[in-house]
Amino acid sequence: MTVLEFKILAVVVIFLIGVSSGLLPLRFGVSKGEQLLFSIGNSLAGGIFLGAGLLHLLPDGIEFLSSVSDYPLAMLLAAGSLGVLLFLEKVIFIDSDAHNLENIGKSSAFEPYLLALILSIHSFIAGAALGIEKTILGSAVLFVAIIAHKGGAAFALGISMVRGGVLKRRHVKVILLFSIMTPLGIFLGSALSKAFGSSTGQILEGVFDSLAAGTFIYVAVLDIIEEEFSIPGNEILKFLSIIAGLSLMALLAIWT
Repeated sequence: MTVLEFKILAVVVIFLIGVSSGLLPLRFGVSKGEQLLFSIGNSLAGGIFLGAGLLHLLPDGIEFLSSVSDYPLAMLLAAGSLGVLLFLEKVIFIDSDAHNLENIGKSSAFEPYLLALILSIHSFIAGAALGIEKTILGSAVLFVAIIAHKGGAAFALGISMVRGGVLKRRHVKVILLFSIMTPLGIFLGSALSKAFGSSTGQILEGVFDSLAAGTFIYVAVLDIIEEEFSIPGNEILKFLSIIAGLSLMALLAIWT
């Protein structure tokens, strides 16, 4: 399988996971057992995101941008993308409990749309980082990280809209828009990779890797791990799930 074929497969799988997970809340409720499964899966995704950001994306960003300047540009870009999401969620999205499945959608009818915006920005940047990758293994690392969280993020967004009273037709449109953001990022990254020469392409890859690293670390620490441990119960299972995800990324780092 070529890198291009892998990316095409990734586009299809990521889109289908996003759509199916986001529309699922329209058909079914969320039982306590399903909430536990969601919580454990989300914690696993948190560990994967943390590992992907710290062990794969940020080191690649540092390597590719080191030829541009001695200044730590990669860390600055990562901090910048982290800061943007922090501002959107913790300043604009203040007093929201959007990721707690017990409280989703109760505060404001506007919150589901802001949640969709935050998740879409992250999804687009992550997709661009995947699209600009030049190896199957590097693409596979990001693919695993993205699908580990895509379903859970889409499901949480779907629950947010159901409990926020969003009309079914609008619910479907928002989920479709959110689901297409990662594929759009992949297409952009792939196009940029082909449009520029090797040196410029490496700089662009460093930029997108660094931006994605910031969003991955933010989502892992502040959007998943903090949220999960703010909900009492199953702390050991959550911790072990985080370590499992982080260990998976550490293992893959041996070959990348």
